Amino acid sequence: MNKDPFFEQIKFVHNLDANSRGKYLIQATLIENIIDEILGYHFCPDNKVNQEMLIATIVNDLGFNTKINNLLKILKTSYPKLHKNSPKLKHQLEHVR
Repeated sequence: MNKDPFFEQIKFVHNLDANSRGKYLIQATLIENIIDEILGYHFCPDNKVNQEMLIATIVNDLGFNTKINNLLKILKTSYPKLHKNSPKLKHQLEHVR
């Protein structure tokens, strides 16, 4: 069976892309889910059902950039020590965007 070199190259690039982008998307999704949980806990700290409802009805409709911006605002205003002790967090989250 004669394999077309162009097809083989396309196949290689496709597999490489799927592997690297797949890993990136998994990590980005995990980070986004953690942000969702933090936002839910911040607004409903004592009620897991309300946290889940907030995430399902409001937070899930927000874009990743908006979630990051909201998290950073909450850290700055409500958790200033944590915000001060995490100076690289903004850059790290923006890098994931």
